[in-house]
Amino acid sequence: MEFLQVREIQIGISFVVVIVTLVAFILFSSKKTKGSIDPGNFKQFKLVKRIQLSHNVAKFRFALPTPTSVLGLPIRQHVSCRLLKEEVKNTFGIEVSMSRCRRAKKYAFTLVEGTIADIYAKLWSYGEEIRILKPGSTVKFVVGSM
Repeated sequence: MEFLQVREIQIGISFVVVIVTLVAFILFSSKKTKGSIDPGNFKQFKLVKRIQLSHNVAKFRFALPTPTSVLGLPIRQHVSCRLLKEEVKNTFGIEVSMSRCRRAKKYAFTLVEGTIADIYAKLWSYGEEIRILKPGSTVKFVVGSM
């Protein structure tokens, strides 16, 4: 009986590893379309609309070179849990629950992007960089207030 429990744990761990690997593969192997902006090359875009929000704030809307062009800024890529479940079933012949797919997706995104705690931890170093690069500037963090 103990052998069966150990075997079930091993199978569960292998499912998680397979799903996380598949999500990471989808994230890193997706084809990225070439964007309209290039960091090394300045381009001018046609101004389509200008909305005056207040006396010193305006909202500008620019047109891309062609109607099918994309701007090319990095965004969080969408991975559907339903499609992930189908991909695991078709590729490996394994039936995986939706909750397991969601957990694997969340874990894979955490590996790629980091956790909220990691992002907030960078704020302190960012404040120190401002203090070093811009002497005389004030950096103030209020902790524990919402």
